[in-house]
Amino acid sequence: MRKARILIVEDDQIVLEQLSGALEDEGYKTARTTTAEDGIARLKKDEFSLVITDLRLPGADGLAIVEQVKKLSASCPVLVITAHASVSTAVEAMRRGAFHYLEKPLSVETLLVEVEKALEYAQALRERDALRDTLSSEHGVGRILGRSKKMEALRRMISEVASTSSTVLITGDTGTGKELVVDALHYESNRAGRPLVKVNCAALTETLLESELFGHEKGAFTGAEKQRLGKFERANGGTLFLDEITEMGAHVQAKLLRVLQGSEFERVGGDKPISADVRVVSATNRDPEQAIKEGKLREDLFYRLNIIRIDLPPLKERAEDITFLAESFLTSAASKHKKDITGFSSEAIEALNSYHWPGNVRELENCLERAVILAKDERIEKHDLPLPLSGVSGPVLPGSSVEPLNLKEAEKRTILLALEESEGNKTHAAQKLGIFPSSLYKKMKRFGIPQ
Repeated sequence: MRKARILIVEDDQIVLEQLSGALEDEGYKTARTTTAEDGIARLKKDEFSLVITDLRLPGADGLAIVEQVKKLSASCPVLVITAHASVSTAVEAMRRGAFHYLEKPLSVETLLVEVEKALEYAQALRERDALRDTLSSEHGVGRILGRSKKMEALRRMISEVASTSSTVLITGDTGTGKELVVDALHYESNRAGRPLVKVNCAALTETLLESELFGHEKGAFTGAEKQRLGKFERANGGTLFLDEITEMGAHVQAKLLRVLQGSEFERVGGDKPISADVRVVSATNRDPEQAIKEGKLREDLFYRLNIIRIDLPPLKERAEDITFLAESFLTSAASKHKKDITGFSSEAIEALNSYHWPGNVRELENCLERAVILAKDERIEKHDLPLPLSGVSGPVLPGSSVEPLNLKEAEKRTILLALEESEGNKTHAAQKLGIFPSSLYKKMKRFGIPQ
């Protein structure tokens, strides 16, 4: 910080010399001017770590300097100098963005202390911005791949919405990338340095979900041996993601609605009101309007969650992205598994583009990782792809036939195959299928597959 460049704008030559001399004695570099107009010209030409300006100047005043600095470099702090009678003007300067003010007559000790504080503040801002840039590149809209118009529009919408605190409802089929959108909304926002907490509403019973979201007090129920903070408290200042929102029970929906309406909540077994600054993002792979008709989702809660709606298109509706996504996933999987694979055969590309991808982007990504693992050559061939893309027979399951399958039967057999390859481990099978274990349990029940 001792090498910082400081611009001083002061029309009193004696004070100007005193300020620059004191700062240069401490190792700072200074630039000096006596007018706001010349100071603004220098700000446009050079970069400074700090600006010190008198409020009363000939021509434009110090407030013009403050406003110009905020436009050109938000991380550059401004110290304003004022006479005692003009403290109210100094307060106005701080309202407009000045860091602090110094009263005349100036004390060298006070000056140096305030300069050091201002430079430390500027350094903290730069570190915050660098962290935000890193988080954005690793978790932001850059991870949402696709060159189609639909995906370009999606990225623009996320960038516009991220800076707000409005609730967002994300809808789309399984595997379309809802969690990527959640990450982008959080890490592109001012909440990026705060927690992002995720809850799968379908994975817990209503009682457990209530405790998970709102916490519980010691002794609230059998097994509650100590107080536990809920997800709302843990996400304070950040974002709370509620996945599969239509699977939430009626009692918890009512309690969630109260929180969204601005009311406080209590932990299970407690009576102390608690509030938290949390942005709520929810998602469902169901039609929410249909869920309302079926009594699965409260209509008033839906309106609270649906302030901003983001609908994710299935992969079949943006087929022009398939080749681009496949190449990206290939590069990532090849690096992950340390395999020297550089591309696809024309037959493999044709097979990828002609498939309907019921599992969407997640299915494509899993497909490419499997192909990379099994590939023997420097490029992916059609026979490296799984059924039904390759046309090559895989394991024959009990009761299977070579007759054409409808979509329901194909899904059932895919689940059976995943369970067989996972030796009955449902968690591993769900990972192979690219779905949550809770979704796998529901599908097994629907298809009559023994648990």
